[in-house]
Amino acid sequence: MFSKLLAGSIAALSIGSAIAGKLQYGGVNLAGMDFGAKITGDFEVGDTIVPLSKYSKFDGAGQMQHFVSADGFNFFRIPVSWQWILNSNLGGPLDKTNFGKYDEVIQACLATGAHCAIDIHNYARWNNKIIAQDAGGPTDDQFADLWSQLATAYKNEPRVIMGLMNEPHDLDMTRWATSCQAAVNAIRKAGATSNMIFLPGQDYTSAAEFIPSGSADVLSKVTNLDGSTTNIIFEIHKYLDYDFSGQHSACNSSGVPDFSSLTDYLRKNNRQAMLAETGGGFDDPTCLQDVCVELQMIADNSDVYIGFAGWSAGAFGDDYVLKLVPDGSAAAGWTDVPLLSQCFHKIFNGGGSTAPSTNSSQGSGEGEGEGQGEGQGEGQGEGQGEGQGEGQGQGQGQGQGGSSPTQSTSKIAAFKNTPPKTSAPAAMYDSGNTTASGHPSHSGMHYMTPATFSTSSTPAAAAAAADATPTDGSIAGESSTAGQETDDDDSCEA
Repeated sequence: MFSKLLAGSIAALSIGSAIAGKLQYGGVNLAGMDFGAKITGDFEVGDTIVPLSKYSKFDGAGQMQHFVSADGFNFFRIPVSWQWILNSNLGGPLDKTNFGKYDEVIQACLATGAHCAIDIHNYARWNNKIIAQDAGGPTDDQFADLWSQLATAYKNEPRVIMGLMNEPHDLDMTRWATSCQAAVNAIRKAGATSNMIFLPGQDYTSAAEFIPSGSADVLSKVTNLDGSTTNIIFEIHKYLDYDFSGQHSACNSSGVPDFSSLTDYLRKNNRQAMLAETGGGFDDPTCLQDVCVELQMIADNSDVYIGFAGWSAGAFGDDYVLKLVPDGSAAAGWTDVPLLSQCFHKIFNGGGSTAPSTNSSQGSGEGEGEGQGEGQGEGQGEGQGEGQGEGQGQGQGQGQGGSSPTQSTSKIAAFKNTPPKTSAPAAMYDSGNTTASGHPSHSGMHYMTPATFSTSSTPAAAAAAADATPTDGSIAGESSTAGQETDDDDSCEA
């Protein structure tokens, strides 16, 4: 045990001289308007869910009000498909109807007093064509025009953050930096001169790969019109399950060592980053430990990390293992899921929130939710659609204290029988067993049925789960969802 604690202490020290302090931003993603966006940059029309009670059964406005009043959060990242807000008209104007609905969600966010990040959830692609890198694909001018329009709409709202793109992957990083510069120039020329801009890197903007992939070096050259980098922030993502995909309820490690090179780089180069996606099984004991440790490290290095956002609230149902949607409603009161109250809330604000809040909002409303969730490991939406999950590349070893992860056969029961985990001190960060280099590909954002999501924490257990007889009437080993996408490489991280 002593050797494990010593290894954890060494790992913590390797992060750099930790600067404990108050994080600037804490919150969650609010998914729904990204549903239908695929890892290829393609888009399934009809899968989008607007998480407002006037359009669906998901009361996103009420959720955000709850998170602000009960949890003290001040940040929401609101993903949306590029095709959806342009009504599939590349290079065209913001669609009056669809963008109007997106703006309603942004305005509901702003009404809480929080910062609200636009996230174009397209993987640096439009219909399987990389921006400015594939023949017939979107050009830098078209990408810049999108951001010029968005910046014009929100230039007088300093709390709106411009998140240029969700999880670029498998592209030329130097050329991608040129595309980012075009978007930054367009934003600043449109008059949004002080809004924060989030820059994403290669390999699904993996925290572990931000330095090895060259993302940090080339994105550091992206500047404002005056040559400064003020309010230009790196965006990073990280998931903690065994294959780093965000598709399993169990966590395998805190992942803290995977931040080491980035933390050092940020400090040496006077730059900052935002952990814009992370998460785990919402009531899994392994995640109640590991996610807390990860977030504590972010808080302990608040000079270089401005905050974190969990994946995800919004339009997810109870069968989605990474859901951070609170239970209840605005009328009856909300109750946070254990992962949010014990990790995200406690690390950001120093206390838990297990009692329902009584804040009011638009009401819960009824509606048809179709859904398809995604993002790094962003998985199953509620309703008739499919979920999507994704990850991004990197290897990593056992969790804190050297204990082997075990399958969560009954997450609720396991949580009730497990003492709440508290935030671990820096000396308790686990050392992990990260691979030396190269995790260039992604475990894939698969179309997934509820039976596809796994509570397994090892490849063998996951394989056994995949071979189990499904409960939806389909044949074992088959998905009941038509047009299912797969990706053979599962050695990657979110």
